[in-house]
Amino acid sequence: MLKNRKRWIEWLIKQDKNLKFQIGERKDWLDYNENMVLHFGSNRTLCHNEIVFDIDWKPNNVNSPKRIYPHALRQAIYLEQVLKGFGIPFIRCFSGRLFHYHIFLVPEWKELIKPFLPEDSEDMYRMFKAGIIQYVEKYLTKDVYCDIDKGIVSAKRHMIRMIGSLNSKTNNYKNYLPDGLPKYYPNFNYEDIVYPDPKCIEFWKPSKLIIVNVISSFIERNTIPKQPSAYISYRNGSSIKWIEDILRRNDISDGRSRLLGLVIVPYLKNIKGLDNESVVNICRDWLRRQPNLNKNQKKGNKSVSKNEKFYLCIVKSCAKCLDKKLKEGQTIYPQSEEKFKNINKDLLPILDNKKNDSREG
Repeated sequence: MLKNRKRWIEWLIKQDKNLKFQIGERKDWLDYNENMVLHFGSNRTLCHNEIVFDIDWKPNNVNSPKRIYPHALRQAIYLEQVLKGFGIPFIRCFSGRLFHYHIFLVPEWKELIKPFLPEDSEDMYRMFKAGIIQYVEKYLTKDVYCDIDKGIVSAKRHMIRMIGSLNSKTNNYKNYLPDGLPKYYPNFNYEDIVYPDPKCIEFWKPSKLIIVNVISSFIERNTIPKQPSAYISYRNGSSIKWIEDILRRNDISDGRSRLLGLVIVPYLKNIKGLDNESVVNICRDWLRRQPNLNKNQKKGNKSVSKNEKFYLCIVKSCAKCLDKKLKEGQTIYPQSEEKFKNINKDLLPILDNKKNDSREG
């Protein structure tokens, strides 16, 4: 209700100590102060941990929200299905024209993604939020006359209309929609405005896999500082195919400890973003498919027992080491196919699927 307006604004300010506003028709950004008066016209802001999907009509279409509304409604239904599929909580709003979907990241979101970024800068953090929108947008339908406003998916700060603000183009107010999407185009007066209950807001913590995929995706589209050659190969998918082929094979009789430590574990951890338990399970399944797993192997004049337990100790130790490096801000990428084969030429007959009599090293 209107009585929640103050609570909602106070909650927004609590999320971001550097929160800025655009009030009315002013284009400059204002720092919040206790004497600030948000009038009942157009007010805009955006929290540091806030992502907004703005469903809007496509350029050059009929400039009539009522005619576009059935298409926007369809796109909104698709968007909600995708967000729910990813486990992303959202706040649904009528924007005064079509729809806004607000998502609030956990307050510590920057610390979560920092180890995966090529550089620690505000532009990178804004690009990550834009990358989330573009990542989700890939799953939306394209055969409607509306899309996600591209102004939102830029690296620049983009203020978004606040709940209760008037859209002067449609003379309609932005309103929170707790009970679902209206079947027909709504018209809200100021007295109709509903504000979310801050106690009911859910924060979203993106998984490592989504973080890696999103960052890889926006790196592909944007010019950023040059990455190590190993990272470039994974970004372009050339090394990923090779590793996935290795993971599907059941004839790796030699070099397993080297493959696990230098290729497979870094791939599962730092490219796919899996947790340590998942990494161990995948490596265990892969090992059990390989020949002669628990037989003694000769190393020089000695007979060495390299069983499943031995290899999993390597996996766990490597995973812990990678975690430590991530906390220090360093990401260890898997060795590329070319580099691994150049260093481990004795394994070429196995890696190239040829007969060999090499011994585990």
